[in-house]
Amino acid sequence: FQWLIFMYAWGPAYFQYLSTKREEYLYAMIGGEILDSGKLAEAEILDGGELAKKDAPPRLDLTDPSNIIAFSAIYRVLHGNNFARSMQKRFSMYLVVTFSIIVFGAIKSVFSEQYGITVEGRIGDKISSIVILCIFVSFVSLQVVAAWTVNDFTKRHLSAISQARITNLAFASVEMDAERKEILLTAEALLDGLSNEISAEDECNPVRVAFFRANIALLSSISGILSAFLIYDLRALAKSLGLYDS
Repeated sequence: FQWLIFMYAWGPAYFQYLSTKREEYLYAMIGGEILDSGKLAEAEILDGGELAKKDAPPRLDLTDPSNIIAFSAIYRVLHGNNFARSMQKRFSMYLVVTFSIIVFGAIKSVFSEQYGITVEGRIGDKISSIVILCIFVSFVSLQVVAAWTVNDFTKRHLSAISQARITNLAFASVEMDAERKEILLTAEALLDGLSNEISAEDECNPVRVAFFRANIALLSSISGILSAFLIYDLRALAKSLGLYDS
């Protein structure tokens, strides 16, 4: 089961964890805060008193329409389910296959314990089954939480864009130069379109885990099912050791 856990459980979980870092980078590009406090240790104070980070992403000037167009193109490629889409679909299939195998093994163990059918008689097999189930639950939980975090970043992106829109409208309302005012209004219109695109993308193409939208409810469902099987496995192990009498 070692290769199964690594490829079908740990791989997708680590991929989704890295996806949260990518979303943080995109968020920081449009004015959001860098959420990774570890980067603050690498900060340097410049002569002008600005706080610069070695790995900090560039802050885009959202009053410039060309920057908004460029960010829109980057967002369509790197955000959520758009990045390596075929790989993410494959990860969902891997999770379904792994989950089915683990659940089948757990059901077999449950029926063995419930009806006295000797299928896995050795205590070592029961302990191995419990350890594998615990590892799998941990990796799946990490994957779901990370994928849910990626989906949740949509709200932060929309918040940052809304602030930029208000800023552009405020500048345009007091701008005396007609050309500059037109640029600000164009930037505001592009931000409005980007905001609508992000909202629509979140509705129709969110990050999924096992073909379901990643959220806390999905985590509760998967954890509940696996926890029930884990309880039965622990009871079977305790019964084999003579620590439990049914």
